[in-house]
Amino acid sequence: MSRKRIDRQERALEVIDINTKGMGVAKNKEGAVYFIKNVVPGDIVDIRAYKKRRGYFEAEPITWVKKSDQRITPVCEHFGVCGGCKWQHLNYKGQLYYKEKGVLHNLSHIGKLDINKILPIVGVENPFFYRMCDKYGFYVIDEANIEIHGMGTTNQGLDKYPEGKAIHPAYLPKWKNMHLDRTKRMYERDKNYPSIVIWSLGNEAGNGENLFSTYDWLKNNDNSRPVQYEGATKYSNTDIQVPMYPTIEQMKNYAENNPTRPLILCEYAHAMGNSVGNLQEYWDLIETYDIMQGGFIWDWVDQGILSKNEAGEEYWAYGGDLGGENYQNDKNFCNNGLVNPDRSSHPSLKEVKKVYQSIKFKIESTERREILISNKYDFKNLNEFYFEWKLLKNGNQISMGRIKEFDLAPYKSKLIKIDIPEIDELGEYHLNIYAKNKFNEHLIPKDYSVAYDQFFLGGIRASLNEKLDKKSIKITQNKKRLDLIGEGFKLSFNKENGRLIEINYGNENILLEGIKPNFWRAPIDNEYGFSMPFKLKVWKQASKKQDFENIRVKNYS
Repeated sequence: MSRKRIDRQERALEVIDINTKGMGVAKNKEGAVYFIKNVVPGDIVDIRAYKKRRGYFEAEPITWVKKSDQRITPVCEHFGVCGGCKWQHLNYKGQLYYKEKGVLHNLSHIGKLDINKILPIVGVENPFFYRMCDKYGFYVIDEANIEIHGMGTTNQGLDKYPEGKAIHPAYLPKWKNMHLDRTKRMYERDKNYPSIVIWSLGNEAGNGENLFSTYDWLKNNDNSRPVQYEGATKYSNTDIQVPMYPTIEQMKNYAENNPTRPLILCEYAHAMGNSVGNLQEYWDLIETYDIMQGGFIWDWVDQGILSKNEAGEEYWAYGGDLGGENYQNDKNFCNNGLVNPDRSSHPSLKEVKKVYQSIKFKIESTERREILISNKYDFKNLNEFYFEWKLLKNGNQISMGRIKEFDLAPYKSKLIKIDIPEIDELGEYHLNIYAKNKFNEHLIPKDYSVAYDQFFLGGIRASLNEKLDKKSIKITQNKKRLDLIGEGFKLSFNKENGRLIEINYGNENILLEGIKPNFWRAPIDNEYGFSMPFKLKVWKQASKKQDFENIRVKNYS
């Protein structure tokens, strides 16, 4: 092939195509073909050709006469240098179009096949998501776009419902190719992303022969990744047990009965309202058994839409807020996230951060001030962090310092002695300890606290069991009330209904009305999911209807 060096200029060439190497294609008036660096279809440029090859010239742009509306700024800072991602300067719609055009060209002109149409290339919602996961080390489960929830799933009893199986797509041969098509498309689209560590057959889609077929296809075409499916929890077409919302007791029973497959909670800790219920209890169990591999909180972000009310105030709209109040809707069930639609955090996100932290602290000896530090990272040595401590007395910081730097490899632990001042018995003392970033990282800035804990060291703590001096309390009573009078305070009870009716510290009664026991509170969102208001309504009634028998003073000395 001829590779003659030249220096030739052309003016106002329009780029009409782009090749697989990311070079734009243009022709001059005489029909000469130019492959031009760093341009996209629709650009009009002045160029300099620097190399002549057989049938075309290689060139670079000198000036842009007009820039294409398909041109975008490359996301990657290394674009044009590293040699990968040839088309990042072309918008995603254009990438899909020209890739499809290239496939047709290869089949018809090179392969000499009589083909004028192919199925469109499957795009992704965010073409850079997987690249981000590759870059930052996320572990991704890639799930086929298969869900048949409305027709029943295996774990909802479909196996015992032959009428349902007779019409369910997971069980019918005529739907097999559709299942396989969606599975194959997922695989071919994403197989080269290292962040993808597991394939999923779908979600809540029954478990007939069609799901066994997709499992077999993935295993035959990729022996490097496990395959999982929630609907196959009781069956062979999953390499991982992936139940939804099991109880802690159910998980414990699984772990202690010789399981052969790891367990990952594909949904748990439903984050609706202000809740990620018993998250710490889940993780106490998960970290006890090696067979437990974690889980996925449902879910990340609230699906609200920014709107304004009649007063012009902004709010997140959901359910029937946008004019569909008279139609069926899921009310606030689309707001299941740990963050708001604008990604500002719910309070529950702080709990998740605490429970999920990969550096664990445990106080081994209060007297010797010894802390056991454990590294739960897969790859990080704890020498990438520095550790600070703070000593608090009655909630106020009185001293602080740093722990001497140390190495600690993944899944190792080390006992650290913290040299803090002596404490007395005239206050309540706590030790706070923090692990912070030494350096700026892509996602985490320098000095950011990635893990922390707090330990009670001793001192005075309030107790309800302390005995009172008989002489320090004066008791007076009549038929209607009982008064307890001490130094600087007075407590009074209504003897007819037993309610506390007065608390007075020398100024006035701070109670608006008598206090009575209450065994009920407003239900949270998730509690409606298991009918708590109905199942436990007896406690609501117990709060409303109370019978009082008597009140008397026992010997308190």
